Amino acid sequence: MAMQAFSLKRKLNAFVANWAYPFTINMDMINFREMRRNYPDEAIPTEDILSAVNAILGTAPIARASFDPRPLGWVNPTVQACVGKYEIPTTAWVEPKDMMVLVSCNRNIIPRHIAKHERIFTHMAVATIYCIKCPITGKYIIWDGNHTSMLCLRQGYTHLKISYIQADPNDSRDPKIILKELVKKAAICFKIINGSGKKKIDTYDSHLIMVDTGFEFECAVQAIFDKYGVIPVKNKTFKQPRALGHIDSAYEGFNKTAGKSVSKGEILDRSLKFITKYWPEQPVDAYLLTAMASIYESGFKENNPIPLDWDDELGPILCSFGEDSAKLLVQKLINKYVQSQPGYSNTLRCVIRDGILLVYSQTTGEDAPVQPAQEWNVL
Repeated sequence: MAMQAFSLKRKLNAFVANWAYPFTINMDMINFREMRRNYPDEAIPTEDILSAVNAILGTAPIARASFDPRPLGWVNPTVQACVGKYEIPTTAWVEPKDMMVLVSCNRNIIPRHIAKHERIFTHMAVATIYCIKCPITGKYIIWDGNHTSMLCLRQGYTHLKISYIQADPNDSRDPKIILKELVKKAAICFKIINGSGKKKIDTYDSHLIMVDTGFEFECAVQAIFDKYGVIPVKNKTFKQPRALGHIDSAYEGFNKTAGKSVSKGEILDRSLKFITKYWPEQPVDAYLLTAMASIYESGFKENNPIPLDWDDELGPILCSFGEDSAKLLVQKLINKYVQSQPGYSNTLRCVIRDGILLVYSQTTGEDAPVQPAQEWNVL
């Protein structure tokens, strides 16, 4: 395995050498934001993306451009030989009166989900509805997209865009048997589309997309990242200095306003300033970030804003306690809490927050600017 990994890495290095601007390429990610620098308009041709994928995965299982799925349906035996029956869908616009639902291949409708999407509805985001064409009635049976159909109909749509499969017109078997096979195939595809076949967008990808397209909230968060050299990363175990994998923790910190006592972003700004000052060559620990944001927020909520010079006093104390490691600091606080509180009834974020305050008070003999919710011996 080690030899294979080394061989692949060497192969990918040779592949990237063909580009003017190198980019990250491995089994976990092809970095589009690095790759796009090779193109004047920053638009990456699909064929180039395919060549990168093939460089990682090897030769494709089917020869490039050897299969045209567009008009073929059941009249072309090549399609059946390549992919089997019921595989190639056809796209159409149909009226709702020609559509129906079979419970056997569907989940229940959730009105709350429809209401949620009505508040943010846009025609551009409407997905295609997947169906099978019933060999008995000729109706289109929805197997994925019931919520989409209800959403569109409530928006006044006269027709719905569907992608459907149908039986071989030359199949002379009982239509009920054919329908049963189609429904079974639909159930398998439903599970694929809504389960293992769907790559859910994570906060990292969402953040970069929103920043690149100019959305105010994400751009404001990114501006604070840039101010302190913080790098959002996809891999939460990334060791790069100032890397932050848990971007949600930054979003949470940005939105803290202590009941409008401070502007959005101020608490995140101070938290990252503190962390990057005392652990500049380490990744940003999300627990530490959340804890510091909570401490600063508490000061404002109690009408006792924490003085800036307290940060200068706290930083060296925490570095000493954590042996100059943010990760070790967090782990020691958790261990001390578990040792003194066998029941372990608190959340980790509260443990870290209270632990930081206790390290300060028990080291200096002075009260922290805000009081911890619980007390235990941390030294």
